[in-house]
Amino acid sequence: MREGVPMRALLCLMGIATAAVSAGFTDQQIEDARIWAHESNEAFGVCLQAEVQNKLHSRMAREDFALFIKGACAPETKAFRVLLVDYLTMKQPDLDAAIDLATAESVIQQWRDAATQRYVESADSSVTPAD
Repeated sequence: MREGVPMRALLCLMGIATAAVSAGFTDQQIEDARIWAHESNEAFGVCLQAEVQNKLHSRMAREDFALFIKGACAPETKAFRVLLVDYLTMKQPDLDAAIDLATAESVIQQWRDAATQRYVESADSSVTPAD
């Protein structure tokens, strides 16, 4: 994914959302929102994986890494949250927006939990027994 795509996508989606609030959404607008949410999801995952790799040398405890990863990748987290909520809202506009936000937060937490698990497994596998 090219750098700057999430911000451009966010701006485009905001324009689409503003223009289509009372008119509903076209299938193309919903598909575009799905693609942008997917791209931001990938960027978020790549960022988390990079953080796992960057912190392996620090040998943090699981709890410390979980706390660290919660604050990592802030721009990617924000873009993913916004684009996923927008996509879910466009797809099911009659659903309460709080449900869409809760869904996005749940997905973000699943990504963080998976990153923490990868960190722990990677850190465990890099430990070599003493002679």
